[in-house]
Amino acid sequence: MLFEVFERTKLFISPGVFNELKHARRLGYKHVEGVFDLIKENRIGIKSPTEKELLFTMELPPSFGPGEQDSIAMAKYNKGIFVTNERKVINYCKREGVGYSH
Repeated sequence: MLFEVFERTKLFISPGVFNELKHARRLGYKHVEGVFDLIKENRIGIKSPTEKELLFTMELPPSFGPGEQDSIAMAKYNKGIFVTNERKVINYCKREGVGYSH
């Protein structure tokens, strides 16, 4: 669905999100398998944050997970859109002018 909403043939996740997905897989959450299939099909890529983006993550609230932190930093510096359903993250993005969708 995200491919249609954002009119893209390829989307990207950060290494932090990838690691969170691997953790979910280890815990037995089957719904993440679709994401791994899309990664294997090269429809979802894993993009690493730059040094500047990594340094910015140190300014983010410590309550944000690693995937949220590097994704927000990358969205901020690349005028990207961070997709989340977490209210605290949405409020931060609104306040700080980071592109987001929920």
